[in-house]
Amino acid sequence: MGSVPGKLLRVVCLIAAFSAGSFGPAAVITGTWDSARADPADAEKDAFEAAKELGTVEAWDAFLSNYPTGFHADLARAYVKKLAAEPPSQPSAGGGERPSWCASPNNATERTICGDADLSSLDNVLNVAYRRAKHDSPNALADIEYVQKHWLLGQRNLCGTDAGCLRKRYDEQIEILEGFYAN
Repeated sequence: MGSVPGKLLRVVCLIAAFSAGSFGPAAVITGTWDSARADPADAEKDAFEAAKELGTVEAWDAFLSNYPTGFHADLARAYVKKLAAEPPSQPSAGGGERPSWCASPNNATERTICGDADLSSLDNVLNVAYRRAKHDSPNALADIEYVQKHWLLGQRNLCGTDAGCLRKRYDEQIEILEGFYAN
């Protein structure tokens, strides 16, 4: 999954798995969604929040494909309309959405991520995986935070401005975070 559309598909699959209550990679790949949620309204609300966090038309479309009617669907359509009316915020050199922290990157590595659409997309996917892991694994919260901090300082930032290295590190970290909520 080295392309932006591939990463976008991963986000859409995460949202779809999220909305169905099944978060394992096997469920995303095979499409077998055994709902683990007792209350479907909770799954809908969680999926709405995930789409809202991403804030893209694609995320809202994924939400609406799973929840086409109801209060949250009406809100989702309003968000899509709003996104269509305003210019994209913080475009990267490649034209994709940049992470919010790109307003003031701290180092050369972060400037590289902010200037590359694929890396910016990967950062957004990683952010969703990190939040999902923290939400779904509260007993492992300290471990998740440690792993993420170690990754930022000890792996991601060591790549410097090497985009290939950064892509590899992002893919590895996303897989590790998915492991926290895949079990």
